[in-house]
Amino acid sequence: HAFAMRVATSSDPARPVECRATLTHAPIRWREKRFSPSKLVALVSVLAESGTPADRVLDGTGLDTSDLANPFTLTSSHQFLTAARHAVRLHPGLALGLRMGERLRASSYGMYGYALLCAESMRQAFDTAVQFHQLANPTMPITWTECDGQASWLFPRLEDLPWLEGDEALYRFLLELQFVIHVTFIKDVMGAWCVPARADLIVPVPAHAAELATMLSCVPTFGQAINRLSYPAVWLVRAPQLANPITAAQVSEHCAKLLEDCAGPTGIACRGPIKTDTSIG
Repeated sequence: HAFAMRVATSSDPARPVECRATLTHAPIRWREKRFSPSKLVALVSVLAESGTPADRVLDGTGLDTSDLANPFTLTSSHQFLTAARHAVRLHPGLALGLRMGERLRASSYGMYGYALLCAESMRQAFDTAVQFHQLANPTMPITWTECDGQASWLFPRLEDLPWLEGDEALYRFLLELQFVIHVTFIKDVMGAWCVPARADLIVPVPAHAAELATMLSCVPTFGQAINRLSYPAVWLVRAPQLANPITAAQVSEHCAKLLEDCAGPTGIACRGPIKTDTSIG
């Protein structure tokens, strides 16, 4: 699956600037059980606080609470998406993406999260996040681009995600979850000072817009042409709090091996071709 977008980002109307970000996303192997239960644990805990039993959320996944309590349980993207569909249907107005996102920290993602924490610079952390994203039980592709003084994360539209089958409520949940996870992760990596300069979302203004603004540490704008989370590009050279070039290299090598290990019968690794490109014109 692939998506591409041209984004006019210049603040000077007389000098239009366009950035093109293209991401080719490896097919998600929905039923392969190779992820920790971290995402499911966070989702079930959010619903439990609202009085929803875990078995209603996990219905059809083949999992129960004892599986989630076992740190060595391996889960699939299909199991998470099944539970997410149940959650959104059970509590359509609960702002689930926000509540779940705040529970997921860099440490929730094993070696993938550790690779980001140890990166030599914010730029390397961003590149690492894209390179090894297949280790994070993804439900949508991500990419980032640097243009006109901004380092911006870009997320797809609903129509770019055929596996959601046009489910707008599920899409909003996953999109808001992705925004909150990114802000939380980047604070974990860089420090609490590192907050986004702007957040643009395609979806309409939700009832929980003020709460989302608090979670993102900036006031989001809705009904936009693209989904974008931006940081000042001058920060890209700054070092993460736990930067360590030796450990970063070691952990990145380990993540690369994990990707190779999840190669399918055809020998094609799960990561697939990933490209982040910027152009000005």
